[in-house]
Amino acid sequence: MKKQQEYLPLLLKDLINTSIPQAELAKKYQISYQTVSDVNTGRKGNQNNLKYPIRGERERGRTCFSPNELREIYLQLKENKKSIRKIAEEWGVSPSTIQNINNGKIKKYFSDDIKYPIRRK
Repeated sequence: MKKQQEYLPLLLKDLINTSIPQAELAKKYQISYQTVSDVNTGRKGNQNNLKYPIRGERERGRTCFSPNELREIYLQLKENKKSIRKIAEEWGVSPSTIQNINNGKIKKYFSDDIKYPIRRK
């Protein structure tokens, strides 16, 4: 097992900015799943400037989107190169979730800076 100071900054960055499953993060950093979970909840490596848990409640098998991930989804919708279904598959959510993001119907993902729908039919 690696020392905390070796993996903690990188793990925190991944927990905040990606949706990589915790089990994959454990493999990536060669630490236990429990350690990843403990960092996510602040039981280990607690940083005073972070709100815990870093990743919120599970939503259909995955955590909520980070701001960076949401910007990427907005871009994919705007570019109109991939179908709603393909975007959903890539992000591990249902097509209706992506469609609702597109239409501004999910409160936690709504932004006054975005003109909805992002992708027009």
